[in-house]
Amino acid sequence: MFIHHLYRTNVKRWESVYQWSRTAKVVRGKSNPSDPERGCLSDTESYDFELKFNRQMSHFIKNGFGPDNPRPDRLHMVGHLTSFCYLVAARFMQVLVRRPANLIQLKWSDVIPVGATYMNKEYDIKLKYEFSDESELQVRIWKAKQKNLFRQAPEREPLLLNSRASYEVMLYKQEYIRRLNLRLNSLDINLTNREMLELISQCPLFFDSQLFATKFASKEQLFDSIGLESQAFHLQPENFRSAIAGMVKKLNIKSERAPSGTLKVGNNRIRHTVGTRAARSGLSKIQIAKLMGNTPRAAQVYIDLSNEQRASIDEKFAGNTFLISAFSTSITELLSSPDYVIEDEYGCQAGQAKSQHGCSQCTESRPIGCYGCDNFLALLTGNHRSILEQAKTKLELREQLGEPTLALGRLSMQIQYIEATIGACDAILEQKGKLNA
Repeated sequence: MFIHHLYRTNVKRWESVYQWSRTAKVVRGKSNPSDPERGCLSDTESYDFELKFNRQMSHFIKNGFGPDNPRPDRLHMVGHLTSFCYLVAARFMQVLVRRPANLIQLKWSDVIPVGATYMNKEYDIKLKYEFSDESELQVRIWKAKQKNLFRQAPEREPLLLNSRASYEVMLYKQEYIRRLNLRLNSLDINLTNREMLELISQCPLFFDSQLFATKFASKEQLFDSIGLESQAFHLQPENFRSAIAGMVKKLNIKSERAPSGTLKVGNNRIRHTVGTRAARSGLSKIQIAKLMGNTPRAAQVYIDLSNEQRASIDEKFAGNTFLISAFSTSITELLSSPDYVIEDEYGCQAGQAKSQHGCSQCTESRPIGCYGCDNFLALLTGNHRSILEQAKTKLELREQLGEPTLALGRLSMQIQYIEATIGACDAILEQKGKLNA
């Protein structure tokens, strides 16, 4: 289009360029969900990310936010609240499948219980809700295309948070309000309950630390700075991405493709993983587009990625990292402590736990769920074949009950782990037999 306009302004000068532009093939960048560095996560990587992320969130909630900073002049330091802000941001990115540019626009007025209605631009105090313990929340998402201004174009329908994410947001809001109250008290700014509700509704969900550092001179200046359409104190996209990257790096995600532990998980990888899984479960490109907030044309790439291509990502690397961990210690008999023994209800022994503490917080069923865990040591002479039959029977039953393929992915991966364990045990025992011969 640009060259066409140049051609119209000076036909003689731009003739050759114009003719070239009509015949040249422009190669556009294409998203590649199978890219090992930026594409979708393998089932192993995705499971390890979700497991460690959930543990990190649970650990944070269990241990609380710690004591307040005793120095009055440091009340603006939000401490662990900033870390929790990043965890909640990552949860939104994971559950809502939206980009940082969408999520940084959120204010607390965009997060309300399911069934409630959103306010118009004019603030309506009647639409303020306190989150109950049983509430599931919905989130109004704002579009982020270049032509759309900040918080001016909401998506057609709000997105739902699951119960776990809703609970985490409730805790986050409670601490957010408490810290904001501390900050305002230190500035001698006193608000009525109505004013506090209005202020919170206008505050950014994912905040820049300056929100708790700015010395507001008066109540009027405070409300002038923080409005329903104001961008003030919202976390910026680049800071959002770097914060999530830093948080994920600390999780040290297990990856067969990046054994050094340098696997990066960001917005694009989460979106590619969700899109690919949706395509594998049989969703149409219209459904995938709605799920991810993009166009059917953009969603077509996940349809094009065949099941065979996607499966090869897992099959090529399945079990490698797990087997290194499972056989990192040469064991032929269990420890004397029965607490460390991992066996099924029939007494079939599979191995032992490296740490009892690591098992105490695990919700996976023993012993099938232990295969693939880095806290599991495989028993060389264990009855893994019996456990494999149990896992296959369980998978077959769940398939007969009509469970979707996506829901069976974890069990299918565990079966691969058990089979890999059997192969490793057989190889080791065979080698030992040759040495003893």
